[in-house]
Amino acid sequence: MRKRHLQAAGKSVLVLVMLLESVSGFAVEPPVGVSKQASSIQAPHLSMDKLLKLAKAGDADAMNDIGTFYQTGTRVAQSDDMAVEWWRKAVDLGNSTAMYNLAAMYMKGKGVTRDSQQALLLFQQAANLGDSDAMLILAVMYQNGEGIPQSEENALKWYLKSASLGNSQAMTNLGVVYERGRGVAQSYEAAGKWWEQAAKLGNTMAMNNLAAMYINGKSNAPDADAAVYWLMKAASLEDQRAMNSLGFMYQAGTLLRPDYIQAVYWWKKAANLGYTDSMSNLGIAYKKGYGVPQSDSEAIGWWKRAAANGSSTAMRNLGLVYKQGDGVAKSDEEAANWWRKAAESGDVNAMIDLAFAYNQGKGVPRSEAEAEKWYRKAREAKAAASTP
Repeated sequence: MRKRHLQAAGKSVLVLVMLLESVSGFAVEPPVGVSKQASSIQAPHLSMDKLLKLAKAGDADAMNDIGTFYQTGTRVAQSDDMAVEWWRKAVDLGNSTAMYNLAAMYMKGKGVTRDSQQALLLFQQAANLGDSDAMLILAVMYQNGEGIPQSEENALKWYLKSASLGNSQAMTNLGVVYERGRGVAQSYEAAGKWWEQAAKLGNTMAMNNLAAMYINGKSNAPDADAAVYWLMKAASLEDQRAMNSLGFMYQAGTLLRPDYIQAVYWWKKAANLGYTDSMSNLGIAYKKGYGVPQSDSEAIGWWKRAAANGSSTAMRNLGLVYKQGDGVAKSDEEAANWWRKAAESGDVNAMIDLAFAYNQGKGVPRSEAEAEKWYRKAREAKAAASTP
């Protein structure tokens, strides 16, 4: 994620968060809590009594659905233990969807003792029976070497199998494989083709990645129309990252005419859906009066909401305004407090700010040892970020 400075370099500046890079990766996890229901049983139209009768008659799909209802707390009191019990019964009858669901429980340690090897075995069984989501998880596990020897070749094999069955997330990850040259010849053209396939199936992560590619001109010249098309498409599906990126494009004039009102419109939409980066960006808008009446209280309010959601950028911005007494009562102690929170969340600039505070004894007891500690952490974090 890149950060755009809004004031001259060399000064302590407020920071705007943007998302104009490929945002997908390989950290796809089994969606425990959103279990898969067998498509052959129309569970929404069947009573629990009917499902129980079918299950007692040996219907594995009904068993899987009952497990799903217990895991999600639908129609029955939520119980991971009961979900596992019903999924085990379905697994014993060879139900691949139940295998996936039970594997996800082993991965998370929900209703069972966490056991990555048992999860791997179940995912493999489900994948061999044609479950595309299980294939995707296997690919990710091989890609990251999670509980299994790392193998780009096996990851690619399972991604391709999953994609061939129409799994849009597998297609999206294949785009990342080609973008980064992971076990294949690096190719933005191939990445774009996979992302376009996934996007046409409604995958918003792929839409964001296509937009980033068009914005950055990675395969061709930058194309504003194509970028905005895919971001708008993703935003229409309530994708908050796309909304945030649209806001940034309007604010910064990236391939679009600057329009602060439009920037605020998109940030508010995303922020009201809970998107932390847009909350932080709204703080900037209110602080500077970009597209809204200038308001220190609104700025502080949005930054505090973002900070409560873990935004280190918002934490650092709060530290800066308290340091400067800009719209709030000047307080070195409050500044140091927010910088510490941001630094502990991994913000390199906040680490440097906190180190300087210790060096000067501003808001914290003067301590060369603490200053050096945070300078060292900042150097290490920068080095780690620059490692491919």
